[in-house]
Amino acid sequence: MAHTLPCLALALLITACSGTEAATDSADSASGQDPGLADGQVESEQGRYWIAIAPVGGQVPLSEEFDLWVEVEAAGGDHAPAVGAQITVTADMPAHGHGMNQEPTVTANGDGSFLAAGMLFHMSGHWEVIIDLSEGGSTDSARLPLPCCD
Repeated sequence: MAHTLPCLALALLITACSGTEAATDSADSASGQDPGLADGQVESEQGRYWIAIAPVGGQVPLSEEFDLWVEVEAAGGDHAPAVGAQITVTADMPAHGHGMNQEPTVTANGDGSFLAAGMLFHMSGHWEVIIDLSEGGSTDSARLPLPCCD
């Protein structure tokens, strides 16, 4: 992604995702992930946005706060940064039926990227980051996998 997410963060995301469950191209298409885009970037449920995440520092620590970069782009042909979007960020463990024990603070950087500070995964395993978006009276959401603490 050439817009605002630093290349380093993207490389760290790819590194952090290596060794996780492998997905085929058809599974990627079914999950909303564009096989031509970087791992971790998914299309929102309503198809309005592409969202990418990357833990700052590249790893998700167990039971320690970490920060998460979030980049939001319009789903149009040019993937322009969604500078007017507002987001909330949380996460849950679908297999366990619970989420995080604290709510992160989200700061918009004004360029379609955000920093969610104070994320905390208190158990290792499969977590999903939930991004709720709003812009111009419309709402959308996305779920992105973020394994913890291998």
